[in-house]
Amino acid sequence: MEIQPRANKNRPAQQSTKRAVSTLRVAPGLSASAGADKSGRDPRFDAVSKGAVDEHAWRQKYGFVFDKQREEVRQLKSTLASAKAAAKAQHAGAPGAKRKRRKRGASAAALPPHEVEALKLELSRKSNQLMAHDQAAERQRLKSAVRKKEVVAVAAGKRADYK
Repeated sequence: MEIQPRANKNRPAQQSTKRAVSTLRVAPGLSASAGADKSGRDPRFDAVSKGAVDEHAWRQKYGFVFDKQREEVRQLKSTLASAKAAAKAQHAGAPGAKRKRRKRGASAAALPPHEVEALKLELSRKSNQLMAHDQAAERQRLKSAVRKKEVVAVAAGKRADYK
């Protein structure tokens, strides 16, 4: 039995039902090896993404992340302060404690100790990250200031100084 040519070029080619279909089907125009590589790739370790990172450009591009982190630090500080005030107010209401007039806004629920510790750890971690970012930004600012001075001096005619 001979397979007849297609009536229209857009129709699929007819195939005999007597032959088993292979599990790996290759689309027309592609090589069989293109589908064989099924392993994923991690761009962090890919050769394409390796190279020098311009920290100054990176900090300018992703500066909004640090601004967001500063806002989160402010929120964490206020949450810890309100939890501390609530715990103090709760402790003041204990039997045998002196009665004090309650301040307005101190009605927040006291957090459990493990949550307070978790908030403190997160606050210290984020504060340290922001401090490191600020130090690196200051270092970059000082380097660029020195570089500008050198460019101005070279433009004025100063030559290299070897010691």
